[in-house]
Amino acid sequence: MPHPITLPESDLPELGQPLAGGILAAVGYRQNGTKYALVTACKETGESKKKINWNDAMEFCAALGEGWKLPSLENATLLRANCMPGTYVDFPAQTQIDIFKQGGPEAFETDDWYWTGDEASADFAWVQLFDLGGQGYGTKGNRWRVRAVREIDLI
Repeated sequence: MPHPITLPESDLPELGQPLAGGILAAVGYRQNGTKYALVTACKETGESKKKINWNDAMEFCAALGEGWKLPSLENATLLRANCMPGTYVDFPAQTQIDIFKQGGPEAFETDDWYWTGDEASADFAWVQLFDLGGQGYGTKGNRWRVRAVREIDLI
């Protein structure tokens, strides 16, 4: 198993700033109480240029190198809370992180689902929308968007 990436919490940049080969998108807590920084890959290299199925999405993220993966459903919830482009007038509110705002260079697309790495069953996996923030699941053979993330353990 690869050694986890760690960082003193005092060394964290502001949200939306570069970190560990990507962009700091959120800070979260795992069920065991440990704190982590959620880094999304830069759109240019860490988002598939075409919509792909779940197995190819898993391979795409792994090919980016150590620690890169499809976001868990928990990660996707943090991305939704912190990075929603806000394409509607009042709901949901647009992110306050400029780089992820609608039209920004790292904004999530709002026209389709993004894969997560969490399976709903042997044939289905969870997905995330960034227009109104919906979550659901679909067959792994569907072709949807992919954006890799990595978790940085905070010490």
